[in-house]
Amino acid sequence: MASRTGRFVLTLSDDGRGIDDDAIYAQALKKGLIEGERAKHSSDSLHRLLFTPGFSTTEKVTTFSGRGVGLDVVEATAIRLNGDVTVRSSPGHGVTFRVSVPLHCARLAVVPLRVGKEWIAVNASEITSIERTSDLTGLLSAASLFPGPEPKQSLKPPFLRVECLTGSRWAFDEVGQPEDVMVREASAFAKGSHGVIGGARMRDGRSVLLIDLNLLSTIAASVGQN
Repeated sequence: MASRTGRFVLTLSDDGRGIDDDAIYAQALKKGLIEGERAKHSSDSLHRLLFTPGFSTTEKVTTFSGRGVGLDVVEATAIRLNGDVTVRSSPGHGVTFRVSVPLHCARLAVVPLRVGKEWIAVNASEITSIERTSDLTGLLSAASLFPGPEPKQSLKPPFLRVECLTGSRWAFDEVGQPEDVMVREASAFAKGSHGVIGGARMRDGRSVLLIDLNLLSTIAASVGQN
């Protein structure tokens, strides 16, 4: 589960035997959904048939499978939210489904972080560790996320070293309790800023911006900042 440039992406994978393309072809041919020889149908086109209402390759119907109800509902819901569903599979290597919807349609576990008087929120899944430190060496200053003169002076030791999935490390003053929030679309002004992927209202009523620190660290590295 991740947030990517204004999108909420849920990835589901297994390590099973993968999708049986021949079984899909046979069932689709039987139902009159396709015609022509097997070689004329790519794996991607066959996999899309799995989202057809009532379609199933399972011969035995159970409470959980065989009714052809499920993937079509997921896709219809994603489309209603201006999202999409994709599937990737290869024989013997499992299946991966990816659901992508606009971030402002999703609930997300976030970690509130403060620098100076300002609070932001970060996707909890993007943070790998938070530790106290008095050394700013190698840390990106979170104070630089906010406008104002000499922003680094707003950081006061001891600092919080927040490490992200990309390996980047940021300096903050305080961390709040993680919360599940409904992500909202950020204002037009905020959306134009690098790293802003939405807004959220915390339990105490405070409105904060949801920031992608991983993206910001990549930008910082590309311009040679520390």
